Amino acid sequence: MKEAAVMNVTVKGQALLPKAWRESAGLKDGGAVRVVALNDAENSLLLTPIRKPKRTSKGLARLLTSCPVEIPCPERSHLPFK
Repeated sequence: MKEAAVMNVTVKGQALLPKAWRESAGLKDGGAVRVVALNDAENSLLLTPIRKPKRTSKGLARLLTSCPVEIPCPERSHLPFK
């Protein structure tokens, strides 16, 4: 893989990047981007947003242990074999 650098996209510098890409990449208010030079004939750059990991299951274990009654497992139907 080629060598990568990190660049910050600021609010002022966002006018250079397409708006739809910034919104889908989560860079509406700026953020860090990994930059890789592709070293092709067109001197292209590959920009990849650096996202912080989301903590979606932060209180899930506490919530599941606080359930008053266990949820019963449903019966499985047995399908006939050929």
